[in-house]
Amino acid sequence: MSFPKILHRYFLLSLALALCLPLHAQTRRRTSRQPEPKVKVSELLQRYAFDEVIAAIDNGKADCTGAEANQIAATARLGADMLNATEKVTVLESRIVPLVDLLNHLPLRGSCAKWESMEQWKAKLNPLPVKLGKVVCINDLRDRIWFAAADSAGKGMGLWTSFLRSEGWSRPIPLPGLQGNGQNRDCPFVMQDGMTVFYAASGEGSLGGTDIFVTRYDPSSRTFLKPESKGMPFCSLDDDFFYAVDETNQLGWFVSNRGCGKDSVRVFTFVPNEEREVVEASDDDMENTVAFATLSNVKLTQSNTEVVKEGRARLEKLLQHPGGTKQSVKRTYVVSDNRIYHSLEEFASPAAKRIAQEADATIDKLAHLLTERDVIQRTYAAGQRHENIRKRLTELNEAVKETKNHLRELEKNYRKAELQQTN
Repeated sequence: MSFPKILHRYFLLSLALALCLPLHAQTRRRTSRQPEPKVKVSELLQRYAFDEVIAAIDNGKADCTGAEANQIAATARLGADMLNATEKVTVLESRIVPLVDLLNHLPLRGSCAKWESMEQWKAKLNPLPVKLGKVVCINDLRDRIWFAAADSAGKGMGLWTSFLRSEGWSRPIPLPGLQGNGQNRDCPFVMQDGMTVFYAASGEGSLGGTDIFVTRYDPSSRTFLKPESKGMPFCSLDDDFFYAVDETNQLGWFVSNRGCGKDSVRVFTFVPNEEREVVEASDDDMENTVAFATLSNVKLTQSNTEVVKEGRARLEKLLQHPGGTKQSVKRTYVVSDNRIYHSLEEFASPAAKRIAQEADATIDKLAHLLTERDVIQRTYAAGQRHENIRKRLTELNEAVKETKNHLRELEKNYRKAELQQTN
């Protein structure tokens, strides 16, 4: 073979090797590349990294798909909205207590409503609902209760009320607007106005297992307004329930199982805000925002030392006096055209003072009769026209008429007795 042919053959062989080597290297690189690990969105969710959860699911990088991914994404979006609107609340203390002894660690005193275990009320409810909640909320006069029971639509747990009558507690009446809608409600607490209701619920609008909601009665529509979540820090990814406010002592409590074992819960004592103030959320300091939202560090909420000092003083005074103090109700006593009293102590006549006290009690009685009548009328208008409801409505109309007449007679008598004493 001639030298030129050998050289030509060598050239072709070298060229082939040069072309094959890069392809072989590329093949090796392709086969050695590892797939990107999936993002564990459940772990991000527990860290309140809601935006990262949403991004991972939207970009297909989450470790879940389908219905599970959709559910987690919905929770993350709700959580992100709540986090950005976290209320700035001053928390005085946080204590872990046994679940079985919880009610003894909620020092509701004076004129605010109280909670009592449902077990001690079952014998008093007639008829007894098939399914009941954990507690009964009872007003200061102990003549009206609120509680949770299987709702009238059979689609969850609704809120009900009952009034004390001479023959015992009335047939339970459903609170309009607080039935069905896929929510399981429990632990109602009613403010002193008798119109504002807090309760715990799972289901629609809930971030964790159970969240805290608030609603108010609308006299014009004769129903409760659409409930709103209390948001963070009162709601979390855990179970949150038992929200109460003592308006007289300007103190509030709510209960959560965040950071607790199976048989214990955490009781937070806080100072209610007169106006809602939101924690300033910042991407640069999201850790601080999350700490406020989860109350993982209660000291972060105690920046206003004066509010903390005064709140702790009220709490200490409340705990030292178990009986509490009743909020005084402002009364007006018209004795004559030019003489109006604002206190029983202004009466000079003992007889007039005694009659005025009876008039005060009659005013309270009339208010409760009117409230019960309003509830019964709503029930009747909603189509529940049972004979016992019609009968009770007739009784209430007559009782309201008699009570008003009695009140007018008492007012006339205390005026007469006071004028005889002072003229």
